[in-house]
Formats: sequence, C-alpha cells, structure tokens
Amino acid sequence: MIASVIELESDYLAGDDFPRYIARAVLTPQSPKSTESFLFDVDGEGSLDYAFRFYVPNTEYDQSQSECYIIHLKDWRFEAQGVTPEAWAEAKKGYEHYCAVYAMRENVKKGINLLAESFEHPSTLLTPYNGSGSRGTYMVNGLYEAQGEAGVFTVKYLYEDGISTWELSLALSQQTLEGGFSAGAAGAALYETGLLCVDLTEDGKEEIILSVMPQGGTTGGELHVFSERDGMLKEILTVCDGNPEQKQAQYEGSYFLIANDYVHKDGVAVSGLNNVYTRATCISTSGLKVLRITAEGNGTTAQTYLWWNGEAFEVVYQAAF
Repeated sequence: MIASVIELESDYLAGDDFPRYIARAVLTPQSPKSTESFLFDVDGEGSLDYAFRFYVPNTEYDQSQSECYIIHLKDWRFEAQGVTPEAWAEAKKGYEHYCAVYAMRENVKKGINLLAESFEHPSTLLTPYNGSGSRGTYMVNGLYEAQGEAGVFTVKYLYEDGISTWELSLALSQQTLEGGFSAGAAGAALYETGLLCVDLTEDGKEEIILSVMPQGGTTGGELHVFSERDGMLKEILTVCDGNPEQKQAQYEGSYFLIANDYVHKDGVAVSGLNNVYTRATCISTSGLKVLRITAEGNGTTAQTYLWWNGEAFEVVYQAAF
C-alpha cells in the first residue's frame, strides 16, 4: 500500500535536528496508484491548499478511477476534502493559470520568450481624401470562431469638419454590436490605422484593438481597445498621447494613465515619457497576451506592459532603454 503524507513544519527545536510538525495528514488510496499533486490557493482565502490525485497510470484521465482530495489548513490543522475528478481538474486549471501568470511576468521582466503580434495597416483606411466623407471600409471575417460564431467586424473611417471618426460594427449570428471613437488633427486629419483582433481577456472572444497615428506625425496617437460586454461593443482601454484632460473625460470609463515609473537599464529613473504614446504591440508569452505600449522621446524608448487581470488592465512591468 502506498500513502501520501503531508506535514507542515513550524521550525527546528532548539538544539535538535528534528523538525516540529504542527499539522499532518495521511492519504491512502484504495489500491496502489500513482500520485499527482500541486500547491495552490484553491478556495481563494489567502492560504495555500494541497491538491492530491491518486490515479491509475497509462489510463485515460476519465477512466483512471481517480481519487481526488483538496487539503485545507484550518486552525493549524489539515482538513482533507474528497472532491470529484471534475472539481479537481478545475482546481488544476486555476493552478496552471497561476503558473502561467507567474511565468508571463518573469518573461516580460527578463525580455525572453516574447512573440510580437503586429497590427495590420489596411490601405483602405489610409486613402487620402480632400473634403468630407468616407475614407475607407475594412472587414475582418471569422471572429469568435472558438465559440462557434462567424462574426464579421467592420471598421469605417470617416472625416468631417476636421474630425476623423472610426465607426465599428461586429455582426454576429444573433445581433450586431456597434461602437466607435473620434480624433482630431490639424489639416486634413489623415490617420494611419493599425488594427488587431486578439483575445486579451482570456474569454475565448477576440478584443478589437485599434492604434491610430496622424500620418507623417510623431504626436497625437491614440490606442482604443473594444470588447463584447453585455451585448455591447464596449471600449475597455484608452491611451492617448499627451493625456489631454478632454480625452480623459471623454473616455472616463476606459482611460488608462500610465504611471511615471520607468527605470533605465543603467538604473536611472526616466520621467516624462508616461505622457507619450508612439505605438502598441500585442505580446504573447506563456499562453497569455499582454499589450506593450511604447513611448519614444529624446533618444529614449520606454515600454509599459499591460495585462488584463480578470477585472481590469494592470501594469506588469515598465522599462526604458
């Protein structure tokens, strides 16, 4: 018979080589089996739990006659809870996601295992046009395919009285979602439009990411991220060059002020570039996706990595070089 023993060690006794155990649990399977285990805060209460699974090796997961346990620490005592293989598998998904998030943060900080996903720059959204009217329309087919949809996303670029406008629509099988934004620039207000459809929020549905920059200009760029929310195409992230107060008020629910926490590779703090937006790139690593916001000025490049933590975007890392 094979048993798994879990012991929580408090400290070594003074003058002794043996640890003092303040909690112990012994798990014994009904028959000799292999063991799979991990350590994770399964119930979200702030302390780590032990997850054990006894299984028959070389057998399909759902046919392995698994015996699964979650062991919680309560008042410095272990409580073993028998759970179904399905519940154990859900806990393992949480553990694997936790590991992926940790690996993602380490990869970003070290600058390793990062794969950039470039924006498309549809020529139909760049066509010069003197006067008012449409500058171009661009469509992306097959969004939400992971959920069995065949959504069609359309962006229409317009210009009227010095204001450029992007009208967005996402046609799904049961409904059409709409959204949009506008930007003003001097002269003819021609913009270069970058477009990327990628799942940033890990819900199986692509977010719509648009980065716009006045043609031939180095200032005045904007980043707009849209997501399906409660039957709406809702903007969930906005970053604008210069952080103008008017833009912050206009996009109050989605505007993100980047912190002025850049540190140069030589250890010297870099200030001022948190007000600059030059471009954005989607970065994939460890199965997760982050947005890299880049600012350039005075010979320095500063980067901020943003990740959706399940509720909002947060800064993973900032650096300058």
